[in-house]
Amino acid sequence: SDDFFFEYVSHFYGIPGIMQSLIIDRPFNGYLLAFNYFILGLRDNVFFWHTYIFLIRLLGGYALFFSLKKIWPDRLSTVTSISILFLIYPGFLQQTLPLGFGNWVTTLTIWVISLAFTIASLKQRKKFKLFLFTVIAIFLQLNSFLQLEFFIGMEMFRLLIVTLTLENKISINSIRRTFIYWSPYIISLIIFVIWRILIFKSTREVTDINWVVQTYYSNPIWILKIPLEIAYSFVQTVIFAYFLPIIINLIRIPIQYSIISTILGLSSVLLLSAFFSKTPEKGSYANLGRQLLVIGIVSAISALIPIIISGRTVRMFNVLDRYTITSIISVGFIIVGFLLFKLSNYMRKTILILFVASSITSNLMNGYWHKIMWDKQ
Repeated sequence: SDDFFFEYVSHFYGIPGIMQSLIIDRPFNGYLLAFNYFILGLRDNVFFWHTYIFLIRLLGGYALFFSLKKIWPDRLSTVTSISILFLIYPGFLQQTLPLGFGNWVTTLTIWVISLAFTIASLKQRKKFKLFLFTVIAIFLQLNSFLQLEFFIGMEMFRLLIVTLTLENKISINSIRRTFIYWSPYIISLIIFVIWRILIFKSTREVTDINWVVQTYYSNPIWILKIPLEIAYSFVQTVIFAYFLPIIINLIRIPIQYSIISTILGLSSVLLLSAFFSKTPEKGSYANLGRQLLVIGIVSAISALIPIIISGRTVRMFNVLDRYTITSIISVGFIIVGFLLFKLSNYMRKTILILFVASSITSNLMNGYWHKIMWDKQ
């Protein structure tokens, strides 16, 4: 897959070749990849690349955990559940390709850290810290946009989190009242969009705004397909991701790998059961569940909009599963929100544990598949 392409380029053309290969559509992505190659080395350090991406992904999980902990300090099991689901989401199947998609994982972590600084700024009483943390958050936000332009769709999640942090509820009126706190981020987003459309010229069709506009102009019926594609990609991201990868991998990997993956996945049942038994939470869950559900659904749809409009979709096992990456946090909110809103305490924990066990099993199976393909190649 893309690992082979970047390895080929690095072998024959070195770091300048890597930057040149991405200058046509995402030049800043090329700078990041070149920096990673400079730090980690090239052909003989595949293990280092996997370790590096694992640690970057883990860093994003901790950033999300501590951010949510600031919002809900008394909801440890809820915050932990969302963070775990974020870390082991099974629908982003390209995570095992660190050369080709390590930048995507890094960009996600950069955006989550930006969100962490946003939440931290809202908790500050001193204006200087509020200003400083906001500046850092905007800098990281712009960095994520420059790496992967469709990350602009994640900004709805930031707006809703800002609203919830300040107002303790999600409504049109509360969003209106807190819009001023989000306005620096929307200004930053607008600046990026202007740069992307009017200044930077992409020579790759799917990332060229002019090509996208011309495509819709010549085929106006495609505009009517956008809501249908958003809905289907939403189903792929939220539902199909949790059972389709397991089914397909059961067919294509050796049985011993399936058994090992399942055993390791089921081991999480004991760990999470022990955790939940030691972290009881009091109070009402229904209202919190409703808030999480609203944030998750709205932000997931918003994250998919720039992807669908640009002519791309989410499809499991078609390399297009990579476009689930901007919805991973939202999926965790949807699952935990639904369980809190609709189910009893016992059923909620049981189903959540099954989700985690399934996700771990799915990720391990996917890892074994890529190991097999890497060895063959």
